[in-house]
Amino acid sequence: MSRTQRILLLFTISILIITISIVGFTYAFFVTKAKGNGIKNDVTVGKLGLKYDDSSSAINASNISPGWSSSKTLKVTNTGNVEQAFDLVFLSLTNTFKQNEFVYSITCSSSSGSCNNKTETAVPATGTNQIMLDNVSIAANVTYTYTVTFKFLSKDEPQNYNNNATFNATIGIKS
Repeated sequence: MSRTQRILLLFTISILIITISIVGFTYAFFVTKAKGNGIKNDVTVGKLGLKYDDSSSAINASNISPGWSSSKTLKVTNTGNVEQAFDLVFLSLTNTFKQNEFVYSITCSSSSGSCNNKTETAVPATGTNQIMLDNVSIAANVTYTYTVTFKFLSKDEPQNYNNNATFNATIGIKS
């Protein structure tokens, strides 16, 4: 056998070994075996679905005086058949009020059980996807009704630095 034939034979054997190894490892990767003591294992896949209902999508405040407040109501319904989590967020937000004097609070009622409230909190600065409530868990076929109240706090001193301040926001959910 010539030197060229030996090299060709070794090359062919090497390619064959590599191919068999790849096929073997790939097969092992995709094949799983459940070990147990004869107990039947069932895997159930759930249906996911969240419905967000907000009759007026945006809230705006400009040319307002200290002591002003406004509320909006929105609903989140789990239309799926398994528990889910979501964040209630300012999808878009413009807030030019200074010294944390523009605040919001959230009260929640549930069609079943209880849900998260939020005490008076300063509205964050301008941005997108700013979290209001995070990782809220909602059971299947349950509706949470939120009332979000916005306030321009009144101090016992002049607040002229907020004379032309504005607030615009759109609220939504992220899952």
